[in-house]
Amino acid sequence: MLASFAGLLYRFTGQSDLVIGLAAAGQSFHEQKMLVGHCVNLLPLRVKLDGAAPFTAALHSTRGAVLDAFDHQGVTFGSLLPRLELSRDDERPPLVSVVFNIDVRDDDIRHTGLEVAYHTLVRQAETFELFINVVDNGKSLVLEASYNTALYSAGLMQRYLQGFESLLRAVCQSTQTPLDALPLVGAEARAQLEAWNDTAAPVPQAPLHALLLATARRKPGNTAVLFGEVQQRYGELDDASARIAQALREHGAAPGADVAVCLERGLMVPAALLGVLRSGAGYVALDPIFPTERVRGIVEQAAVPVLLTQAALRDQFADLPCTVLCVEDLLASEAAIDHAALDAIAVAGSDAAYIVFTSGSTGQPKGVVLTHAGVVNCLHSLSREPGLAEHETALAVATLAFDFSVYEIFLPLLVGARLVMADLDSTSDGNRLKGLIEQHDISSIHATPATMRLLQAADWPGKADLRMVFGGEPLPRDLVAWLLPRIREVWNIYGPTETTITSNLCRITSAEGVIDVGGPITNVYCRVLDAHQQLLPPGVAGELYIGGAGVGRGYLNQPALTAERFIDDPHQPGGRLYRSGDLARWLTEPPLAGRIEILGRIDRQVKLRGYRVELGEIEHALTRHPDVTEALVAVMERSAGDQRLVAYFSLREGAEEPLASTLRNTLREHLPSYMVPQHFVALAALPRLANGKLDRKRLPDPFGGLQTTTVRTAPRTTAEHAVADIWAELLGNSAIGIDDRFGDLGGHSLLAVQAAARLHARFGIKPGLRSLMTDPLSAIAQQLGGGAVQLPAAPVKATAGASSSAAAPRPANAGDIVVPARQKAKKSSNWLGRLFEP
Repeated sequence: MLASFAGLLYRFTGQSDLVIGLAAAGQSFHEQKMLVGHCVNLLPLRVKLDGAAPFTAALHSTRGAVLDAFDHQGVTFGSLLPRLELSRDDERPPLVSVVFNIDVRDDDIRHTGLEVAYHTLVRQAETFELFINVVDNGKSLVLEASYNTALYSAGLMQRYLQGFESLLRAVCQSTQTPLDALPLVGAEARAQLEAWNDTAAPVPQAPLHALLLATARRKPGNTAVLFGEVQQRYGELDDASARIAQALREHGAAPGADVAVCLERGLMVPAALLGVLRSGAGYVALDPIFPTERVRGIVEQAAVPVLLTQAALRDQFADLPCTVLCVEDLLASEAAIDHAALDAIAVAGSDAAYIVFTSGSTGQPKGVVLTHAGVVNCLHSLSREPGLAEHETALAVATLAFDFSVYEIFLPLLVGARLVMADLDSTSDGNRLKGLIEQHDISSIHATPATMRLLQAADWPGKADLRMVFGGEPLPRDLVAWLLPRIREVWNIYGPTETTITSNLCRITSAEGVIDVGGPITNVYCRVLDAHQQLLPPGVAGELYIGGAGVGRGYLNQPALTAERFIDDPHQPGGRLYRSGDLARWLTEPPLAGRIEILGRIDRQVKLRGYRVELGEIEHALTRHPDVTEALVAVMERSAGDQRLVAYFSLREGAEEPLASTLRNTLREHLPSYMVPQHFVALAALPRLANGKLDRKRLPDPFGGLQTTTVRTAPRTTAEHAVADIWAELLGNSAIGIDDRFGDLGGHSLLAVQAAARLHARFGIKPGLRSLMTDPLSAIAQQLGGGAVQLPAAPVKATAGASSSAAAPRPANAGDIVVPARQKAKKSSNWLGRLFEP
């Protein structure tokens, strides 16, 4: 039972080195069998598991740990803890957070004149975060759990126990099955997952352009596209796209031969894209702001025969290894258009509709190939929910190289609505964007949250009949709260580029609670799997895999990478999955049951001083501060083994700079102490890529070359100087005042242990770790005493290169809010620039 439970923890947490508490009867050890009393000793068992080995290996490993623990139970839990010198956390028990027990009961106990029955006493409090009790009455096994309700819900704990039961049943069938392959999902949970994934629905079986043309020809006189003061009707869109397609065919465009498209935002963008599709080719989306060498690399990798651009951009593409055509020249042609010949071009649902190049881990962009069938399925689903009606007007603000543009451009044209193309200036100017919304009576906008921040900054009053659909990055809670009273609907969609625009969606009706991404769209399904691609029960976090109609063909000319990220579905014959790299879980509590919550990136998951930390959770918590608009948290290494959490953030315009202590207090309201960053870096804006997503590579170094305006009172006594010198050496911080606290300066539990040891060696007194983390330096020095000599007080300003009396020059205090030094001398109308001007 214990080996199975350890296996369950390993599978749910992904950690193979575990400590589990086991209760042992103290009477038998001390040979005091007549002693009245519980006398239970807690034995911490360290169990190491190999998931690839048969279950019997885990059984033997666990048995050895149990026997060793009983052999050494004279070392009690209370006497063990001081010897380990563990860093302590008031919010959780030390060393052991999970306890396991087996209660063997004999139902045949008889006493003359008495009837004996067992009853479980329901506890009102629990010492540990999780206590599992297995009751064996000789006839059946009963699994009981007591748990911390701040960490687990009743429904989630029920699914944990069901997973335990499933694993036990599998072990009884075969003890030679590897631990990684044992099922955790029983029949009931599996049926629930299948019900949530039951999204099958009929979808038109035609290529994308055929459906767009059917709409255009149904109402050729209706307005299709607007840009500035110019408009294009559906009939004109049909003719323009046909002329472009016919010219592209003459230059090699055909099914299987893609065409690069690089155009500035304007009226001809939809016609150009539709023209490429009508030629039978897929389009490779490029942004005019891309450096020429990046464009060259993409063109060479995609081996496109043609690049379609405009006259203003022609010269920068003169040396590319393909034919460069200008859309103006193609539209000026007076050649007769053969609509019938173009309509007869055979395009299959599996043919490429478009290719989007995204950044790659190797530094080279990788092209994702998306099909007609996937696009049609996605747009057909989105036309129903969130929905878009023929009488509506939609605004397009995304760059062509961002797959959100596929949604923005083609959904309005598919349903016969009006499409307004925003010019480049309007996409980066909140006041101009506000003007476009009012001028064209926009009823639907699809954008990233970053774009909507522009409207927020421009004091946009809202629009009662407007629908906003967000995607591309997590939807901040404060933005939801700001939008809900101002517009008709807020929608959140989620989907990697590899799964065709979106795989999940939901309407957001409240800024409280979870901001989830909803359930899968039509003909799409989701699986939450562990590291070995085994199903996880609802409510348990794992990697999100996406299957169904939206899964793309893979990465262009990269078979190895395609095989790594696009896999056969191990739980559905013939199915194909894309592994998203996102940590997610199915929500189980009404009214959100059956919806997906994204918890962060698998590759951004960190383990910090023994704790597993989800950086996205810290970012969400930081944005709860009313003045913080955006946040990004990273783990930075100050020196070997000294990893620290750093929070980068931007503030709403006009907001005053909050103190680091204020932000820490905000986080402490929602997070355990080990998830509160040691350093806070204020930026005018978080760095972003061309598609609007955050660019983590451009984050400034939080430890060097920083300035802060904080003025401190310098140490006055020998004791204060001694404490300051020790802190300075450990923290890499020369500007330390008597009112500073070790924790607020970037100290964490491991550094506190070192500081306490050094102070003990110097003064013979060892301050408590809690006191050391939370009390000001002056209070710590007063505890130590030791021949204090009063020195004149002097202010010390935390600036780069400043040093204390006994410390070498070190970087400025990164424990306060800081700003990169290079921004200091830059004149700016922005409040952050003004604040740090000389």
